[in-house]
Amino acid sequence: MNYQQKIKNLRIFFQKSQEEFAREIGVSRGSICQIEIGKHRPTLDMVTKIVEVYKINVHYFFIEDFPIIPLTSETISELKEINFLAEGNEESEEGKLRSDIDKCLSDILKLKNKVIELEGKKALKKPGKTEKK
Repeated sequence: MNYQQKIKNLRIFFQKSQEEFAREIGVSRGSICQIEIGKHRPTLDMVTKIVEVYKINVHYFFIEDFPIIPLTSETISELKEINFLAEGNEESEEGKLRSDIDKCLSDILKLKNKVIELEGKKALKKPGKTEKK
């Protein structure tokens, strides 16, 4: 997606007219129009102002298919909670569950390695010989 489409999608996402969008970031409506039709590219100052005004991640402008994620206090709280859980914090139920799952996966991996080891030993035995019972 190019800059012209990103600017237009952002403006539409926030339900702004070209005039409103331009006013909020301190440029003329003509500048927005010229960007949306591909005659001009947004300046770094313009991108910075958009990020500040609409509280979005700057990656939206530089990474293909990066979503528009307004960084509201609610979104920031959710991201902190996700990070909290990702760290496996033992204080939360989710953290405890994650720890239990990690332990189970570790045990499964140990058992799988043991099976591979036993199968390897079995394959090394000479064919035709049987074990005494």
